[in-house]
Amino acid sequence: MKKFYILIFIASFFTGCMNHTKNTDPIPEIADSTCYSLGEGALWDAESHRLFFVDILGNKLIEMHPEKEIRIEHQMPSMIGTVVVQDDEHVLVALVDGIYRYKLSSREFEFLVCPPENDSTQRFNDGKCDPAGRFWVGSMSLGGGKETSHLFCMDRDARISVKLDGITISNGIVWSSDKKFMYYIDTPTRKVMEYAYDNKSGMISKPRVAVHVADSLGSPDGMAIDSEDRLWVCMWGGSAVCCFNRENGDLEERILVPAKNVTSCAFSGPDLNELYITTARVGTSEEELKQFPNAGSLFRVNIKTTGQENYRFKVNNIVF
Repeated sequence: MKKFYILIFIASFFTGCMNHTKNTDPIPEIADSTCYSLGEGALWDAESHRLFFVDILGNKLIEMHPEKEIRIEHQMPSMIGTVVVQDDEHVLVALVDGIYRYKLSSREFEFLVCPPENDSTQRFNDGKCDPAGRFWVGSMSLGGGKETSHLFCMDRDARISVKLDGITISNGIVWSSDKKFMYYIDTPTRKVMEYAYDNKSGMISKPRVAVHVADSLGSPDGMAIDSEDRLWVCMWGGSAVCCFNRENGDLEERILVPAKNVTSCAFSGPDLNELYITTARVGTSEEELKQFPNAGSLFRVNIKTTGQENYRFKVNNIVF
């Protein structure tokens, strides 16, 4: 009888967790059991079939070749906010003092540029390349300052400019399949903003709130976009990845993740129907770790939806 009531309780718990939307059946599995302090920046490179992500507080870049079951750890000289791919040999990494080109095989760094608003109280946090191959990356205050940070864009000639200011915690960023819209998250605002995007110039305009994230879901963090232009948003403090309709802001799907703080996700695999999900161990109390012992691990789940490919950084008339 006691076992019966325990089963009823578990069923009721998961039903309650899913009361915002219909249940999504897939259950994430552990893809990398290392418990990272602050796993972030998941990025799938479809051309080379590699997954990259970072441990910000551990100063680490992780490179995974799932088909070959290879995992390579690259130690960075400082905190790393995010990573994007340039080619099979090189990636760009956003470190504390600037953006570097990093050669994976030799582990050599080449300094490219520091942000125009260079400030030792700030660090980079999350970013991606746009459809034209520019590198967009945001920042956040190391001391918890509000509206003191920026969203930057490094053009293909390595010139960097401020696109948005008054940012607190710059996070998820994606582009629509028709290259007409950019979606962006400044976490404390609890909003996913939509901007009209000009692929030729990189200009953004006409801001509109695409999604209001309910307090009960957690705080919006990293983000990916699927082939139907739905927004998959990771929830810090919400133990889930939530899928929103970009047109009306409706929550359409929700994948529960066995970690309190879910930080980023990336569509992956040959058919882009797998979702890799990074999580953080930081911000999880000892009591919460009893519920989420694998907090900080990398998770993977097969889903029915397919995603869009991530873009590589494209060099324009410059030799590094």
